[in-house]
Amino acid sequence: MAVRSYLHGLALGLAAVGVMEAQSALSVAAGTATPVGPKASAYRGGAHGRMAWDGKVPVGPFGMRIETTFSQMAGADSTNQGRRVLAGLFGVTWSGESVYALAGIGAYRWQCWGGGCAAGASAAHDMGLNAGLAYVFPIGDFAAVVEARVHILVNNTERLAFVPLTLGIAF
Repeated sequence: MAVRSYLHGLALGLAAVGVMEAQSALSVAAGTATPVGPKASAYRGGAHGRMAWDGKVPVGPFGMRIETTFSQMAGADSTNQGRRVLAGLFGVTWSGESVYALAGIGAYRWQCWGGGCAAGASAAHDMGLNAGLAYVFPIGDFAAVVEARVHILVNNTERLAFVPLTLGIAF
C-alpha cells in the first residue's frame, strides 16, 4: 500500500512539473540599479542585468521564479568605493492580466568595486530579500517586460538596498 501511495504521489508531482514547464518562460533584462535607504548617498546609480525562468501553476495566478542577477554601483565620493552584487534568487509570483508582483529570497555576493577598494578586499556572502512589480506588453510569441524591484541585503557591518529598473524580453 505504501509503494502505491508513493508511486501515485510521484506521478502527480511529475505531471505538475510537466504542466509547469508548458506554462513557463525564459526572460532576459537590463537596466539601471539605484541605491536607496541609508546608504543611498554613498553610491551612484549603475547597471543591472538579469536572466530568469518563470513557471506558472496550471490553476490560479501563482507561480515561481528562479533567476540570477548582476548589479554594479559606483562610489559617490572621492574614495570611489562602489559595490558589485551577484545574486541567485528564488521567488513566488502573482500574475494578473498584464501585471505581476513578485517576492523572494536570495543568496547575494557583494564586494567593493572601484579604485578606492583595499587590495585583496574580500566579498561578503549574505542572504537578502526582494519584492517588486512588473508590467507585461505582449508582442506576438514574445513579451516586453518593465520591472521594478527593491533588493535588501544585510550583514553584520553594512546594509545595502537598491532598486533595479529593467526592460526585458520574455520568450
